[in-house]
Amino acid sequence: MALKEVTIHPVIRSTSGDTVLFNFVLTADQLLAIGEVLRFGQHPEGVNRMFVNNHALGIAKYMREAPDPVFAENMVGNLRDGEDSCAWVYDEKTLALRAMVETDEEERLSGACLVISDGQHRFAALQMLSAEDRKRFEFPFTATLNAPHDLQLSLFRKQTLQRRQNRRLQLKIDCFRGVLPRNDRVAYAMALRLNSDPSSPLQGKVYFDENPRVPKDQFNLLSLFGDLKATAGKSSFLHGTLDEREQEEAVFNMFRAAAMQWAHRWGRTSKILGKPLGLRTLIRLLSHGGRFHQILNGDFSLESFERAFEFGKGFKWEVKTMEPGQFNPNSMAARLDEYMWGQYAKTLTTASAEADEAAA
Repeated sequence: MALKEVTIHPVIRSTSGDTVLFNFVLTADQLLAIGEVLRFGQHPEGVNRMFVNNHALGIAKYMREAPDPVFAENMVGNLRDGEDSCAWVYDEKTLALRAMVETDEEERLSGACLVISDGQHRFAALQMLSAEDRKRFEFPFTATLNAPHDLQLSLFRKQTLQRRQNRRLQLKIDCFRGVLPRNDRVAYAMALRLNSDPSSPLQGKVYFDENPRVPKDQFNLLSLFGDLKATAGKSSFLHGTLDEREQEEAVFNMFRAAAMQWAHRWGRTSKILGKPLGLRTLIRLLSHGGRFHQILNGDFSLESFERAFEFGKGFKWEVKTMEPGQFNPNSMAARLDEYMWGQYAKTLTTASAEADEAAA
């Protein structure tokens, strides 16, 4: 280890509820000497969102070229103790924080450091500047001290009140923390199962990450999330009938059966069943298709869905005579619901006629 003592002064200690906060100002060189970025999902203590290099490049350009560059918002992070005696110590008399910091960037976590949870792009931009350019900058900072990971995530999420955060990242963090509301939790579990189960027709096809550009061969989680959430809602036929796990299983079985029934259309981007519209139609059918549920008759097994979808075998997903406004999940689901019921009713009529004939 190559340790060096660092002093931050002045530091104002305050409390917000039960949380202790430290407010101070760091020069650019001080920040580079003690700063570290840990990303959520990539490190057990990670909080930060996805890094966007072009964003950091833009900030660096602004810092170099603007005549009076200003960063009014505080950076946010956590003062983290290192190994052995590398701990942050606050002196209330002198208003100073002191610690032994690891000077080798590759071993930064061995010493005390400042883990940045908001401000990573400013931090990266500093690394792109010359020593002369860095002299112009100081950064106000608000930090916790050895805060539990859950508290750090909670503080990061609360920043949504001040600025927009990626919704998929919000859901991922809240799921990890176990604080999603009931229906959100069920919907997220459904999406995870559909994306991860080897027997799922959507395995690897639901996009959970932060990049705003969703890959062409994947479905944006958010395009399905609202409808998945509705399956657990009070207006859904599944509500009050199945528990969370059973609701998840019903959705999973429904998709497997649909993919088998319409295999020649499934996943083809030129067809409705290869687009969010098709998937959302099936979800809406499960949550609000009254006739569909009469056919299922309370049985949500894979075999039951397979039998039910047999009545949809001839359903025309693409109908040129439909008005543009009819191509939405609700109208499509209603049309499929009526079609399957019509085919099912025919079998009942036939069975009744055969029974009458046999009785005669």
